[in-house]
Amino acid sequence: MPLRLPDVRRVAADVARQEDPALQVFAATNGEGATDYTEVILRLHKPSSDPTHVVIGIRRNAGEWQVRRLLRDRLRDHLRDLSINDPSVLSPFRTEDVT
Repeated sequence: MPLRLPDVRRVAADVARQEDPALQVFAATNGEGATDYTEVILRLHKPSSDPTHVVIGIRRNAGEWQVRRLLRDRLRDHLRDLSINDPSVLSPFRTEDVT
């Protein structure tokens, strides 16, 4: 059974909080015309920089732990890419497994 949109938002907020306290879930919405595809938009706001938005697309037809792991892995990839482009944007983020 696919996760409901509020469940995806809750999981995304939990993952974001664990990775970096400056991350907030800005929105979670169904992809256009899709019933099991969701885009989660997160905002990274550090006092020393302008807010940065990260968009992560996921399929909700997996269990919660799989969605959690997918969100965490994709978020870490995005954060890593951001830190390569501007290391001052990010503080170190956690690397331990949260599942």
